[in-house]
Amino acid sequence: MHRLSIVTVSVALGLIACLGLFGCNDAGYTINPATGTPGAAGIVDVVPQIEGEWLAAATVTSNSCGPLLGIPPDEMVLSITQADTAIELALITPCEGNTGTATGTLTADNVLTASATRTTTAGLNCSLETKTSLTAVADQAGSHLDGSVVVDVTPVVTPSTDCGSGFPCSYELMLAADRCPASGCLPAACPAPAAP
Repeated sequence: MHRLSIVTVSVALGLIACLGLFGCNDAGYTINPATGTPGAAGIVDVVPQIEGEWLAAATVTSNSCGPLLGIPPDEMVLSITQADTAIELALITPCEGNTGTATGTLTADNVLTASATRTTTAGLNCSLETKTSLTAVADQAGSHLDGSVVVDVTPVVTPSTDCGSGFPCSYELMLAADRCPASGCLPAACPAPAAP
C-alpha cells in the first residue's frame, strides 16, 4: 500500500513538471508565456479568417426613409480584407456597384463590427450624410455570417440646404451571408425602374 502511494505521488509530480514546462494545448488556442497576465502563461485566441467575398441576402426590418432612397437591395456582395483583427469591408450592390468601404474589427469570439460614413449629393441643394454600422457573427468554420446593418441618413446642413421632408431617417437590414466559391459570385441583376 505504501509503495502504491509513492508511485502515485511520483507520477503526479511528473505530470505537474511536464505541464509546467510545456503548457497545455487545446484546439483553437496556443500557449504563449510572453503574453497574458505576468507570471502566468497567456492564452492567445485564434481569430477566424473571413477574408474574401460573401454573398449576402438582406431583409429590411425597418425603414423610416420610405421611398426617399429607394429600396435597399435583396442581395449584395461583401468583399472583406483582413489583417489579423482589422477588417476592411466593401459593399457591392447590383445597382450601385461598390458603395464604399467600411472599417472595423473581428474578435476571437467571431464578432465582426464595421462602420462607414459617406456624403452623397442628392440634388442641387441637398447633400446627405449616410452612417452605416454593421454587426455580424461568423460561424466557427468561417463560412457563414449572420448580422444586421443600420443606416442613418441626415441632410448636411448649409444655408441653402433643401432636401425636402422625411429626413433624418434610417433603415435596418437583417443580413445572412455565405462565403462565395473561388470563382466569385455576383448579386442578382439590378431591377429595372418601375414604369411611371
